[in-house]
Amino acid sequence: MVVEELAKAALETTQFLVATFEVGAESSPPGTAQHHAGQEWIYVVRGAFDVTVGFDRHELRAGDSIAFPSVVPHRVANTGDEPAVAIFVLGGSRLIPD
Repeated sequence: MVVEELAKAALETTQFLVATFEVGAESSPPGTAQHHAGQEWIYVVRGAFDVTVGFDRHELRAGDSIAFPSVVPHRVANTGDEPAVAIFVLGGSRLIPD
């Protein structure tokens, strides 16, 4: 997975990121999830993602989006047969340190 910052936000606790997940790439190993402070928004630009938030699983394709409180355990995986790209907005936390 490659994550790049799109722009430095005016608010230091908000990040705008573009993430490219190769086929089979996951944000955390199977059976695990991550959680952190804040809110998270995901917009799928290309490909297919499986997004699990708590006990709910969402299949997202290009043009789909989702938002959720980041304190809820969550996991993102590329379930397609091509690299998948999404824009992530993290409010209230930072994935990439200053």
